[in-house]
Amino acid sequence: DLYIEKMQESLPNTFPFPRAIGCEEETGMIVGIDGVYDEPYDLCVNRTAYLPDWLKSHGQSDFLTNGSKLYIGGTNEDSKYETNLERATPETISPWQLTEYSRGSELLIEDMLQRYTEIQADHYTHDVDIRMHRRVVDAAGNRKACHDNYGLENQFADKYDVPQSLIYLLAARSLIVGAGLVTEDGYQYAQKIDGLKQVSGYGFFGSMYRLDIEHGERLEVRCSDQNVSDWATTMRVGSVALVLALHQTPLGKDLERAVPIRNREDSMKYHAKEINDVLLISDDEFFLSKPQIQAIDYMKQVAELTMDKLQLYADLPIEYHTIAREIYDFCEDYRQVGRGDLPVSALADRADWAAKLSLIQRTISKDSEYGINREIGDYASRAQDMQYDMVRFTRNAGDSKTKIVYGAGIRLRQKGAFRYTVSEDAASKAFHSAPKETRANARAYLLQNYFAGYCDWHRVSIGEEDYNMIELLEVNNPDLGSYNEDILSDIEKRKH
Repeated sequence: DLYIEKMQESLPNTFPFPRAIGCEEETGMIVGIDGVYDEPYDLCVNRTAYLPDWLKSHGQSDFLTNGSKLYIGGTNEDSKYETNLERATPETISPWQLTEYSRGSELLIEDMLQRYTEIQADHYTHDVDIRMHRRVVDAAGNRKACHDNYGLENQFADKYDVPQSLIYLLAARSLIVGAGLVTEDGYQYAQKIDGLKQVSGYGFFGSMYRLDIEHGERLEVRCSDQNVSDWATTMRVGSVALVLALHQTPLGKDLERAVPIRNREDSMKYHAKEINDVLLISDDEFFLSKPQIQAIDYMKQVAELTMDKLQLYADLPIEYHTIAREIYDFCEDYRQVGRGDLPVSALADRADWAAKLSLIQRTISKDSEYGINREIGDYASRAQDMQYDMVRFTRNAGDSKTKIVYGAGIRLRQKGAFRYTVSEDAASKAFHSAPKETRANARAYLLQNYFAGYCDWHRVSIGEEDYNMIELLEVNNPDLGSYNEDILSDIEKRKH
């Protein structure tokens, strides 16, 4: 924890790294009441009733007093589709802080589901069984979302000005940060690499990224997996931040030259699919295709340029240097796995896909000792995949305690099996309070102390009058600590 604290103390407030980082996540849930299973309609529509009191704001329901947002996701306005509970972290200053608030967001959903279970069992005398999953694709192909957002400053000329090296990164990094997915045909690194083809207005065949320059420059990466491993979450967000930073310097040209393909987007689509397939010669032996070797070499190049040259043009905080070092070391270890010198379990302390695959391989091996014919892609493997990121709440009417069962991946995290795991204290702090370094702290202060007639990421209206609209400071500003006092003074003046 002391090391993490020192890393964050060295973080810059501006150039060349993103000004702020946030994440939106949708939650896969199924609710069973007296043996009948359905979408979580009641939970979503009445979500504020299951929020802890300290997170409830005055006057509006979506923004919470820890700086985050909880709302109904999706685009269909018909009320019968209000079953998709989405939450967004506050604006954070670094990949590691984002990981802490992602874990705080996870605690929020767990807390709400436990409250819902207890109320249904105690007040309405129902038998309750609820399952939630931290994933973006389930065994049947149903999809949820995980969008990473980066606050930028004068980096791109227009919404089509995204460099090829950043687009390629979104495919290449799946080897490191993919959550793993068992399919009928085998195993994949990432769950959502091919995206949502029906979505328009996004790059990388329909869903991978979007650049918003109308409401403050913001890059939205939509293809992200939801990681159980905190190491993987940090690398997922940090790898994009490294490429964005490198493109703020002349090193961006070196990075563009490192991209192995330069053709149209359909070529990138083919390349991404090639990278994403895990090619197993046997239960514990890998084959690395040419696109996968190219992806590993590219990720190493991102790490090397950061560690060796970026400090020639800008300050390099310890946290970002550590991310680059971790990416480089993982790529080195992965090549040894591909050569057969290391087992896949050597990567399981970092990557979700490797931890999950190792668990499945051990189960297959154990079953074979009893003469049970198994292979990756069968129903048992797909079930084990689904249980990796599960949290299950059960309680019968009249019982005094809710039973909570955690999936294998979450149990591994609880045991400290992954590197750089967020401490329970840090996750709890993120659950309770906003990050002090960003405008989320000022927004949370207003929601805690005043009736807010209107609130969005940029503004808060005190009361119902438009003239009481408070424009928040820039996303990341070193003066935010004293800004709360300035807001209070301004409000008092307006009253008179």
